[in-house]
Amino acid sequence: MDLDGYRTIENFLKKLNQTEEYYIDSKANEIPYQGGSLAQKLVAALDAYQREKNTSATGIPQSDYIIQHTVSLINAARIHGLVKDTQDLMQKLKATEDSLGECEDRNAQLKNQNEELQRKLREANQKRKDTSKQTTL
Repeated sequence: MDLDGYRTIENFLKKLNQTEEYYIDSKANEIPYQGGSLAQKLVAALDAYQREKNTSATGIPQSDYIIQHTVSLINAARIHGLVKDTQDLMQKLKATEDSLGECEDRNAQLKNQNEELQRKLREANQKRKDTSKQTTL
């Protein structure tokens, strides 16, 4: 019985579902893996693992193959960078919000500068019209 693999899967599921420390990036749907997407294969392996676990008297899947296959798919998802840490996501969100705030401030500054330049252009055009009227009289 592959107890290390069992612990790996249980820890992964705990972080994924209970503590929500992990999430699976949606890019997993785009990564081809053994005749399907990595996401499909991972979901299928986790489902098979859960079925084996539910039918086992000990609550631990008896099939080392299912455990090892599921661990290999979890590792593949990690290697491809598809298992993300929620804390990293929160940090990226904060950085994005900060950047958005800076962009909005800069946009307001540019808008004010644009309005000021348009006002000066109108004034300059008006002066030119006034000057040309005076020279034609």
